[in-house]
Amino acid sequence: MITVSDWTPVEKCSLCGSTSFRTDFRFTNRLGLVPPARVVTCEGCNLRRLNPRPSDQDLDKLYSYDNYFDNQGPLEYSQYIEKRLAHFRNRINKIKNYLHKPSPPPILLEIGAATGEFLALASEAGFETHGIELSEGAREKALKTHGITLTDTPTSELPDNSFDVIHMNHVLEHLPDPGQTISECFRLLKNNGILCLEVPNEVLNDLDRVRYFLGRRKKVMDSHSLHHSYFFTPETLSSLVRKGGFETVSLSTFPQSLAPLRPFELKNLVLKVGLTLSDVLHSNGTVVEYYGRKPRI
Repeated sequence: MITVSDWTPVEKCSLCGSTSFRTDFRFTNRLGLVPPARVVTCEGCNLRRLNPRPSDQDLDKLYSYDNYFDNQGPLEYSQYIEKRLAHFRNRINKIKNYLHKPSPPPILLEIGAATGEFLALASEAGFETHGIELSEGAREKALKTHGITLTDTPTSELPDNSFDVIHMNHVLEHLPDPGQTISECFRLLKNNGILCLEVPNEVLNDLDRVRYFLGRRKKVMDSHSLHHSYFFTPETLSSLVRKGGFETVSLSTFPQSLAPLRPFELKNLVLKVGLTLSDVLHSNGTVVEYYGRKPRI
C-alpha cells in the first residue's frame, strides 16, 4: 500500500535551483494523483516533477523486484523490454558511430541496467560492459539469463575518466536528483566520451493527446502514477545536460527503431508515420532520446 502521509516536499529545483513551483493541475489529474501528491512546474525553468517526494519506504515497495521487474505489476517489464531489443541494437550502432576511435574495446557503463538485456547486446557488439542496478532480483536475473554480473556500487565510488560511454534507458526520470547524476556522468566519462539517455516525453506528447481525447485516462492513483519523479521535455532535458557540461550530438523524440515494420504491423506503420511527423514538426513524440559528448578538457 502506497501512502503519502510521510512524503517529503521538494524545496529546490534540481535544474535551476529555484524554490518557486506552481501546481500542474491538468497533468496531476491525468495521473490520477490525490492530495498532497501532485505534479509541479518550476517557475524558473519549467522542469516538472512529482512533489512531495515519496518516502524511501514507499520507493522500496514501488521498485521491489516482484512489482517492477517480474511481470506482476502494472508495468509488465519483461514484455516492454522484449519489444525494445531491436531499438537497443540500433542504439548501439549509433553509439559506435559517435565514438571518436577509442582504444578497443570501448568501455560502457549502464546505470540502471535492469535485467541486463542492453549490456548483453553491447557485449556482443564488442564493448567492455559494466552495469549498476539496485534491485537484487534484477541482478540475479541478469546473471542467470545473460551471465552478466551487475553491481549496486554507487557511482560516487567509481574513478574519474573511466568510461567511453554511459547509458541510461528510462532511468533519469526516476532519480531524486537528476542534475547530480548528470554531473557524475561527466566526471566518469573520458574526454570525447558519449552520454546516451532516453526518458519519456511524458507531458502531453501527441500520442497521449489522442489517447486522452478518446477517453483513455487514469482515474485513480496507483504505483504507475507514482513511479516517475520527473517529467522531462526536450527543452528541460537539453538544459539539464548542457548545465552538466555536455555538448549535444543529437536529440530525437521518436527514434525510428521504436516502431519496426518487420514483421509488418499496421499499428507500427501508423505510429511511425504519426510520430515521425510529431518529431519533425514540433519535437513531440513519445520519448526524448539524447546523445551528448563530453568535450575535451
